[in-house]
Amino acid sequence: QNWEDCPTSDQLDGYTHIVISSAVTYDYNPNGNECSEQCIINTLTTNTIPICNDQYQPELITQWKSMGIRILLSFGGPGMGLSLAGDLNNCWDYCFEHETTTVMEVSTQLVDIVTTMNLDGADIDYQYCYEKVENNAIHQDVCDQVTDKYDDLTAIQFLTDLTTNLRTKLDALGDGYELIHSPRDVDMVAPQGVGQQESLYFGALEVAGQQNRLNFLIIKFYNGETRPVSDGFDNANAGAVSARSIYENVVNDIFAGQPENVVFGFCVSDCTSTSSNASGPQAVTVLQEVKAYNGGEFECNGGATMWMAKRD
Repeated sequence: QNWEDCPTSDQLDGYTHIVISSAVTYDYNPNGNECSEQCIINTLTTNTIPICNDQYQPELITQWKSMGIRILLSFGGPGMGLSLAGDLNNCWDYCFEHETTTVMEVSTQLVDIVTTMNLDGADIDYQYCYEKVENNAIHQDVCDQVTDKYDDLTAIQFLTDLTTNLRTKLDALGDGYELIHSPRDVDMVAPQGVGQQESLYFGALEVAGQQNRLNFLIIKFYNGETRPVSDGFDNANAGAVSARSIYENVVNDIFAGQPENVVFGFCVSDCTSTSSNASGPQAVTVLQEVKAYNGGEFECNGGATMWMAKRD
């Protein structure tokens, strides 16, 4: 989180990637964030955002890259809106209002920031609504904050088109730029019964994976649907479903059986509300179970990420 203190070099030792969180289209307000009605990303100066300590510090980019770390720009996050009862924020709605035009403008602005800050790609961090009515209607009892600019299919179309446009524009910069999504565990759950479908968001990522638009996914296994720290990788006791059921579905359906494209997301100390905090040894135990599962099916996997580096 770019308003937090900067992580030290010792904290980043062994990291391959840093995700700067987040590029957003609002000004913070505790009573509900003040959204840009044109879905314009807030910047400090032209095409820069804070890195940490609420400041743009290009010398840190240089330092981290000298350590062999790749740096991605995250767009979105919880302040843009959550599919959670009682959430006040709906800034994604203003991005949906003129979907085709806005996608082009947002993708261009993100790529301009990546270029100006000398970053290595982008992350889409979408935690908002997409099924109030359609498909399984999993958000029918939440998302009361949506405006008349919102509808399920437009939300998914925006995510699909933003992914496509970013992939095209990043590729135009040259080789090696990465594009990822970082969905919550609850949004990646496999169908649980007769007549149930995978979520619309899962379906959009499935298409993106099949068309080679994504380098990898970070799955946040700490938003409440799973409890891998207490349940382990393959069990569901405290959690509604096992982490394995989600991980396996993502590996097989989005990445055609390539576990190296799936990163296991842990939370260090900010997830008490979902009983999902993980110490270093606890995270290692879970990853050992991932590697050992089914005779080593996921042995060559995408590793782990920690929310967040400053707490690591």
